[in-house]
Amino acid sequence: MKKKILALLLALTVLFGLTTAFAEYEDVDSSAWYNEAVSYMVQSGYMNGVSETKFAPDAGMTRAMFVTVLGRMDGAYVGDYNKKIFPDVDMDLWYAQYVNWAFSNKIVSGFDDLYFHPDEQINRAQLSVMIKRYLDLHGYVLEDNPSAYDSYIDSDTIPEWAREGSELMRRTGIITGDAYGAFMPSAV
Repeated sequence: MKKKILALLLALTVLFGLTTAFAEYEDVDSSAWYNEAVSYMVQSGYMNGVSETKFAPDAGMTRAMFVTVLGRMDGAYVGDYNKKIFPDVDMDLWYAQYVNWAFSNKIVSGFDDLYFHPDEQINRAQLSVMIKRYLDLHGYVLEDNPSAYDSYIDSDTIPEWAREGSELMRRTGIITGDAYGAFMPSAV
């Protein structure tokens, strides 16, 4: 799933018609299939490497990281999002205002325990919901991918709250599932 996040970011760069150039990270080979996505995301200021020379493409993406990327891609002005909303998101953390922006724009709602769980690895179900809500926020309508599976073979395992998002991911080909057509909603 970790490199699949990079594939998703590449899909988002293609979706929004973004151009790319090559990144200069020692852990991102110039021939890697995700090189252009990494390069674009870093050069645009949407993502950062873990150091001047490393990107860590095999590291996972947390919920806080993903809403930060969405907010940066959106060009969100987060200066007005200073009020503490979630008990586990301290306002002095680098992602706090982006979490609040995402909450205020109904991209995220938190968990039943009223926490956001910012350091939790984002799973496919959560990712699909956040992407759908982000697209809905802006009224973006995506075309269906004619090569998409008719359904995910594990659609009965997708939580009710993630069904619309996962269906959008399937129809558009943003998340195609594994080689057998399984969505794997809890995979990170």
